Amino acid sequence: MTRFALTTLVISTTLPFAAALAQTTAEPDSTPAAPVEIAQVRPPSAGPITVPLPPAGTLPTLAPVGPPSTPAGPRPKRQAAPVTQPRAATALTILNKRKTPVTTVTVTAEAKTVRHAGPLAPNTKVSLKLPKMKGCLVTVATASQGSKVSKLGDVDVCKETLVRLTE
Repeated sequence: MTRFALTTLVISTTLPFAAALAQTTAEPDSTPAAPVEIAQVRPPSAGPITVPLPPAGTLPTLAPVGPPSTPAGPRPKRQAAPVTQPRAATALTILNKRKTPVTTVTVTAEAKTVRHAGPLAPNTKVSLKLPKMKGCLVTVATASQGSKVSKLGDVDVCKETLVRLTE
């Protein structure tokens, strides 16, 4: 709830009681007023209700229905919310699910390269800190024993933070 709405609510609920609380003098004894005579009012006759019609050829005018119009003047334009692009992860986890160890893992992001040069045994994982980048795509390549280099392809690090190396 906004502050204005909350303040209005508090004032509108406490205002009727303020006058009663402010009266500190004793009220004078009042004597009952003279009896009031009640007049008998009859409902109108059950005849048809007639409304005058406008002259032929003219359209009837109608009063506007709905909330009163706002005062004329420039309305403040709403600012569109800025479009938020997904942020790239700050780290990428590589999980070796191969039967053979991997000797090097290379991750390339926007002409910047991050490497893990130590051996990565089967069923182990390593986390590589990624450089700051504007996009989401990185390229992952691995080298296994025997100098066999395999490029795994592009990975969207805005959606994926884990890469599984499989046979």
